[in-house]
Amino acid sequence: LGSRLTDLEQQVNDMLLFSKSGTEQVVSPLLVSELIEDAVQTMDALISNANGQVDIQFSDDSSQILANKNALTGAIQNLLHNALQAASGNKNNNASNEKKVQINIQTYLKGDHVYISVKDNGPGINADLVDKIFQPFYTSSSNGTGLGLAVVKSVVNAHQGEVSYLSHQGEGAHFCLKLPLLAATQLNKDTNKDTLQEKQNDPS
Repeated sequence: LGSRLTDLEQQVNDMLLFSKSGTEQVVSPLLVSELIEDAVQTMDALISNANGQVDIQFSDDSSQILANKNALTGAIQNLLHNALQAASGNKNNNASNEKKVQINIQTYLKGDHVYISVKDNGPGINADLVDKIFQPFYTSSSNGTGLGLAVVKSVVNAHQGEVSYLSHQGEGAHFCLKLPLLAATQLNKDTNKDTLQEKQNDPS
């Protein structure tokens, strides 16, 4: 638990650095495929111990975002960690009837954004709790810190993105991250820079 809290603290610090400075020292171009593969690979031992399997499907291996890799990797790992906990907790006590933990990660492009879908085959989240899951320190687990999904939301928001919960109870948990593509992020920066220069050059 101590190491997990340390990791979460580092993710929050990374997110705050991103939101305050936005400099190249903190963020850099990152392949979405690399982000997801690194997050899954780092958790390989946990996934194996939980009798889990992660299937990944990329709609485009070359799509890039401007990101703090440590913070965003940690956010995806939090989603995977939650999925492993929830799906494992839903297993039948009879080992022969254990349900394999299945996590599907898919990406697709729409407009100027990339969408990262993370879906598991666990019990899903009670409809009464969905509005609370992104609140800091809220948790339905006796071992949880209540920071996992709050960190995911904070980190994704700091990357000018959004996180949504899409599924209904009994369908498994389905989260989707929406992040601006690198080209769109750069375009917004250039537009803001041009607007600022126009204002500075405007004699009025």
